[in-house]
Amino acid sequence: MVKLGREFQKNFRTVTAINDILQEDSSLALRHFHDAVVKFNGDQNQENGEAAEFFAKASIRAFLGHVDGIGFALRRVAAQCADEAGLSIPPKKLAELKERRYDPATDSILGEEKRLFTEASIKVAITWFPKLFGSDFRLDTDGEGWRGFKRLIRVRNDFTHPKRLEHLFPVAAFPAIQPTIVWFLVQMRNMFADCGSKLGIAMPPLEEVVLEYPYKEAKYPIATVFSEQDIAAIQNVGARTMKYVELMLMKSSRDVNRALALIDTRSPIHSHRYQYAARNAVRALFSEVETRTGGAMFFIEAAEMRGEIRLSDVERRSLSEGEIEDKLVAALTIFSREFGNDYIPETTGELWKQFRGARFLRDRLTHPKEPLNLKMDPRTTLEFLRAAQYFTNTSDAFRLDPYKCLSKAGLLETIVAEEAADQEENIEDQLDQGE
Repeated sequence: MVKLGREFQKNFRTVTAINDILQEDSSLALRHFHDAVVKFNGDQNQENGEAAEFFAKASIRAFLGHVDGIGFALRRVAAQCADEAGLSIPPKKLAELKERRYDPATDSILGEEKRLFTEASIKVAITWFPKLFGSDFRLDTDGEGWRGFKRLIRVRNDFTHPKRLEHLFPVAAFPAIQPTIVWFLVQMRNMFADCGSKLGIAMPPLEEVVLEYPYKEAKYPIATVFSEQDIAAIQNVGARTMKYVELMLMKSSRDVNRALALIDTRSPIHSHRYQYAARNAVRALFSEVETRTGGAMFFIEAAEMRGEIRLSDVERRSLSEGEIEDKLVAALTIFSREFGNDYIPETTGELWKQFRGARFLRDRLTHPKEPLNLKMDPRTTLEFLRAAQYFTNTSDAFRLDPYKCLSKAGLLETIVAEEAADQEENIEDQLDQGE
């Protein structure tokens, strides 16, 4: 039987408290998704379809936020309490737990960070945390739950860092969401139960969980909507590129507006429903930041391929280096200079300060050291809403300048011609229907 010291007990309580909060996020998000799908099945209109897609992404964000957050907390405790628990961890493995680089030449841990991806993060965490208790519990990575888990990571990475329009549609994740979240919650329940049993805690019998919607990876292959030839055809014509980017921005903007609308100011700020909605909005905003940046870069790169603009080496580096907010400013500045109204996003002032600070808020939610790190108090929420306002203001960068577009291979002329053709086609359709 393991005897916990005071520090060990404190850290264990911290981990379980963090898990409780994030688990509630996963469960609440899953209920929202389930309700949205039921509503869509009853009436398959566009609004219900978009709502189901939004809540699918919200579920994935909350779930993988749970995975990332508890993985960080478990690794941190394992590294801090190993000596107290009498657990010997080799320096290379300890470096992984601490997310630091390892020097094999000196068998030492360096100060430089080496962040783990979600999959590796949770595997390392659940490999070492149970060992503190003398438990041999292992994460089940052999079945459909783990395969669904990897699918959700792939879909999350796509809509968080979208490079193509199809990345914003989470349809490929739909069959895996419910069974994967349930699978992980059961894994966490079993792990904590096994660790608790090693402490001499009498644990109630664990009920068997039967999935309402069993998942089989082989039945749901991921299809690519836009081929490389399709993308090349879009990039070859400025008007097509602009329309493609507009669709990306429209889709993503609707998502962040829904996320902000879920923050119900009538609910008590410390209620779980409010807290979850605020955390979800933070994650959704940064997906939108990535989309806006990616959309502008998609257009800039296509225009450079067509020979319409030419970037300096400094400008190319600005699009790939720096923090997420720096790359956004660089992309929007170049786009507006070449095709728009010379709008330059502010990089000074209170709103910019709040926007830059929101990245630290996102990181704090992703790597919580204590339960308070997950709380959205009134001041934090207000600062986040100001950051969202700064980002909303940057939409001015996408206003096209007619004269600049005309000088870039007749871009505006082509857009106007295509819109006129669409209107003419719509009129013909209406006449045909009238007959």
